[in-house]
Amino acid sequence: MRGIRRLGCFVVSLLIFAGALWAKEWVRVSAPRGSVHVEADARAQVLVTLCEGDVLELLGREGEWYRVRVP
Repeated sequence: MRGIRRLGCFVVSLLIFAGALWAKEWVRVSAPRGSVHVEADARAQVLVTLCEGDVLELLGREGEWYRVRVP
């Protein structure tokens, strides 16, 4: 009985975790190169340059800019 209860708790935890991952939004770089700036300004310092196909977690939008998590 104790093993079944533990298994049930594990399955519920796994489903909650999977749901949280599924809820995230992702963006993919579609241009040959893309720059991530430290702020939403084309003149701002470039933090990193990305390649076509790179995938980033979308954290929000600011006008025409995306706020992303850099790996």
